[in-house]
Amino acid sequence: EKDTGKNNLCACICSRLDNLDYIYETLNSIIRQTKKPQKILIVISGRSKKILMKKKELFVKEYLPNFNSNDQEKLYFLYSNNYGLSAARNFAINNIKEEITIFGDDDDIWHPERIERIHNKLIKTNSPSLVRHPFKNLINQEVVECKKIYNKSIRLNQGLISNYYGGGSTLAGHTNVFKVISFNESLPFCEDWDFWLRVDLANIEIHTISTPLVTYRVHENRMTGAYTKNFIWESKIRFSLIKRALNVITFSFFGFIKSFLKLIAKDMIRLIRN
Repeated sequence: EKDTGKNNLCACICSRLDNLDYIYETLNSIIRQTKKPQKILIVISGRSKKILMKKKELFVKEYLPNFNSNDQEKLYFLYSNNYGLSAARNFAINNIKEEITIFGDDDDIWHPERIERIHNKLIKTNSPSLVRHPFKNLINQEVVECKKIYNKSIRLNQGLISNYYGGGSTLAGHTNVFKVISFNESLPFCEDWDFWLRVDLANIEIHTISTPLVTYRVHENRMTGAYTKNFIWESKIRFSLIKRALNVITFSFFGFIKSFLKLIAKDMIRLIRN
């Protein structure tokens, strides 16, 4: 582990090592950033350790020599025996000492200024916060702009309708936020939306950069294409929020009644004494 000072930064990728060409392209885009990260952490999980170790050895043998020695020293592989993206991210956060963490998927392409723009936004804040930004889609080798809603600062009421915050490809912020509000490991889908909602409900500041800073590779293996499963898990999250809201309303109502009766009782006692 390297010594970490203020504003040190870790770029974190969680991967099953399915497509080494994609991963190499992702890492190459991170290494070519205008501002270099202090660490590039790859958490490998989601399949047997034996398979992952073979994949890692293949990557180290065939792809790693393309990076210079300084960049190779920044690259760390960690194995997690827990399955699921949320578990991999939480495992990563527990092993990150840098002040800022920037997440990405293992088939994204980071725009050259992504780290610098995020870093500059975060160092101006006085409290732990997160950053979101729009993205571009790469569909059949054609780059497509994302919805305009991602370009603007988002309010909670918009976020409750749908995940207009962004996904793991656009997730970054102070590491302490991720340590306090961890990812929900019981969710195999929609974990990003659930995370953003809990961050927003906790009144943690969310900064918006209006410029796309990553190109999101759209293909059949991406979870965003599983519309039925996404609908099911989105519904479960919504029902969970509704249940919590009903509990808040119910017990707030009883609390109001209790305070009101207490006020009346004290007034009656005062009148009797007078």
